[in-house]
Order: sequence, then structure tokens, then C-alpha cells
Amino acid sequence: MNFLRYLFVVSCLAVTANVDATTIQIFLDDEEDLAILTHKAKPENIAGATNKILFEQLNLSNIEFLGASYKRTLRSMLKQDKSAICTLNKVKTIYREKTFCSACQ
Repeated sequence: MNFLRYLFVVSCLAVTANVDATTIQIFLDDEEDLAILTHKAKPENIAGATNKILFEQLNLSNIEFLGASYKRTLRSMLKQDKSAICTLNKVKTIYREKTFCSACQ
């Protein structure tokens, strides 16, 4: 289970500054991933299957999957106030860490 939690953290760039949220919003710019994670389609590739298994094993009821472009996701992350907003499959960079994870340090 710890490995799955690690994968969740690695595959999700989260905004956690002053988080007092009951729902974690995960923005997806891929319609196929959105359909898989909202149980409207079956995974057809290893990435979709892995993400589906991961979220099923985490058994988190407070996750909301939303379709949005990457630019809209970034705008939402910058404007956030006490909410947790994530996007999948983004590499941790110095810029992203400084901009979005000030409370992580």
C-alpha cells in the first residue's frame, strides 16, 4: 500500500498550500484518461490501466476528476484558495516546486 501512495504522489503534482479541502480535484487534459477514471470506458493502454488500478487501490472517495486543458489547470492552481488541485503525469521541476508547492518545503 505504501508503494501505491508513493506512485500517487509521484504521478500527481498537488497544490497543498493551506489545504482545507474535502475534495481533491484532478484535472485531466486527456479525454480517454478522463473516461477511464470516471468509469465510462475501459483502459486500452498501460498508462490508463495503471492509473485506474492506482486510484481503485487508494479507495479515496474525495477525488473529483475534471476535464481541462493544461493551461486551465495551471490557472486554477495559481488562483486556488484552500483547495487541492492536481494534474497527472507531470515531472517535478524546480519551477513547479517553487510555484505550486511552497508549503511542501
